[in-house]
Amino acid sequence: MSKTLTLKETADLLGISTATVLNWQRHGYLNHLKKGEKKIYKIEEIIDTKNRIDNGQIDRLNSRANKKNSTKTFLPQEYFHDTADLFQINEILHTIKEYHIDSETGLFLIAMNRLIKSGLIESCTIDGINNKSYIINNVFLKADIDEWLTNLVIIKPTHGEEHLLYMKIPLEGDLLGVIYQSLLTEGHKSKEGSYYTPQWLASKMAEEYLVPDRNYKILDPCCGTGQFLLSAAGIIHELQPDYNPQNIWGYDIDSLAVKIARINLYLAFPGKQFSPNIYTRNIIFHFTLGKKSGLEKDFDLVLGNPPWGADLKFEQTNFLKDHYPIIASFESFSYFIFIALFLLKENGILSYILPEAIINIKTHKDIRGYILRNSHILKIEHLGRVFRNVFTPVIRLDLKKSFEQNTGSMVFLPGQSFSVDSARFSHNQDKIFDIFNTSDDELIINKLFAYPYTTLQDHAEWALGIVTGNNDKFISTIQKDSYEPIYKGRDVERFYLKEPGSYILFKPELFQQTAPEAKYRVREKLIYRFISNKLVFAYDNRQRLTLNSANILIPTDNNYPVKLIPALFNSSLYQFVFLKKFFTHKILKNHLEGLPLLLLDDEQLKSFLDFTGSLIDPALPDKQRIKLLSELDNVLFELLKLSNTEIACVRKAVG
Repeated sequence: MSKTLTLKETADLLGISTATVLNWQRHGYLNHLKKGEKKIYKIEEIIDTKNRIDNGQIDRLNSRANKKNSTKTFLPQEYFHDTADLFQINEILHTIKEYHIDSETGLFLIAMNRLIKSGLIESCTIDGINNKSYIINNVFLKADIDEWLTNLVIIKPTHGEEHLLYMKIPLEGDLLGVIYQSLLTEGHKSKEGSYYTPQWLASKMAEEYLVPDRNYKILDPCCGTGQFLLSAAGIIHELQPDYNPQNIWGYDIDSLAVKIARINLYLAFPGKQFSPNIYTRNIIFHFTLGKKSGLEKDFDLVLGNPPWGADLKFEQTNFLKDHYPIIASFESFSYFIFIALFLLKENGILSYILPEAIINIKTHKDIRGYILRNSHILKIEHLGRVFRNVFTPVIRLDLKKSFEQNTGSMVFLPGQSFSVDSARFSHNQDKIFDIFNTSDDELIINKLFAYPYTTLQDHAEWALGIVTGNNDKFISTIQKDSYEPIYKGRDVERFYLKEPGSYILFKPELFQQTAPEAKYRVREKLIYRFISNKLVFAYDNRQRLTLNSANILIPTDNNYPVKLIPALFNSSLYQFVFLKKFFTHKILKNHLEGLPLLLLDDEQLKSFLDFTGSLIDPALPDKQRIKLLSELDNVLFELLKLSNTEIACVRKAVG
């Protein structure tokens, strides 16, 4: 019998949401079986669908898949500030492409060029390379060069190859790594989830924990071409000239990147006879907790930029479930955090570059919980966008392997830094690391949550807006016969919907995705912007339709007035809480379920409902609307007894 997966397992393995799986099923890209009330999917069909995405046969399904098929390349030029260096690197890349030189052969010749200019290899010709008649005093380096050559075809002594061997090249930094990254396609980097880390950032992370007179044992478990290890080596070489370079370790699944990393270590310690401890290995699948895994342990410092969003093969999932039961997300960076904390010695330090999502997305609550139970958070630094052509903001996360209770942690944001009691993260919904929340902010938030409240959890139904699959075909900007208004996210204002600019003939059987019609036609509902960093909720009792940028909330607690919710959620105080606790540009169900719905007495309730009754009128003059919104804020501030200083803090934060 064929192996099957649940809806959630199918979504996790394809790297999409369960809603998207259902969309694909609706349009015939996936078929499901029924097991009782549950949907299950044949793994053979899932693999076939994934292969068709990777091959571009159904690339319209997923923009992420499109990126993973991209054949574009680019030079990460922001990592070089010297115009001469950039010119030389562009000349290298131009030579490789113009003479159709195999990428690995080109990298090998640049490596030989670099080694010759450093004095580690005596001058030699292309014929000398093919005959292995070069002179290398370091026997370990010679063995590496000899082995690398065995994997290459005979190198032709043409002008292009000779130019690579003798041309002028930059002699600082990870030149080989930059060339390699520039030759890799965006699709390859996206599939592997790996991007080149700027040298300044790698150096900053390394130097923070390296001091003189300590024989540090250092690891990068996903080292690539060795940028972090090279940065650490440069700092150590100045602090401790007699340092043993075999205390530097690295692993990576890319054998060519490992060759380059080994060359980089030879260049970093030119006077040492040693074989670098850098090896080709998929560390996630070589790791076995509590058993001999063949991995070195007891490191003082683990540095790196683990891959995220990397493709994991279907047949690997059973291993991952068995060996990493605490990680439900199948997210690659989570495994690297888990492994690093295991391989560190007590009080050892981990410093990683990670996507911002790790601090606030529900999917990653598993690894956040593990971090809080097994380490002390030293610092979280928000770095913004660091990687070229990658729009994901990143953070730097520094942990100490310690089983002491988390206490003070430093947070670094653009233009400010402060200490937080990171023990509070354990009590947050989904253990979110609310790093944008200072201790003063926390006092304000605590006043809100100290008031009696209920929540939307188990007291609401939710619905996504319509995805037509082809807006040009189904959406009209003028109202035609039988067409009705449909509202986008930008049509949603606080309390009301603007005049519509789009119309649709509602035929759900033709659309890519719709909620059950009853959810659009319910007597009362709330409509909110989905893509937004602020809460924007409109009240609707006219059964209106929405597109997918405007989602639907249907409160089901008959004892809690629907019109009270927008009065709370649209207030400045709730904007403040949402910003500080979640800091996201998507309004997610689990975030809204975590917000308090205040339990008010009859007089208070009437006051808030009066505000909603007035503000839901789209014809309300702007001046009067602004005045009422300000009065609503003041009533809420007074209810919670916020001080003038706290009110000023709220107003400043939300603008």
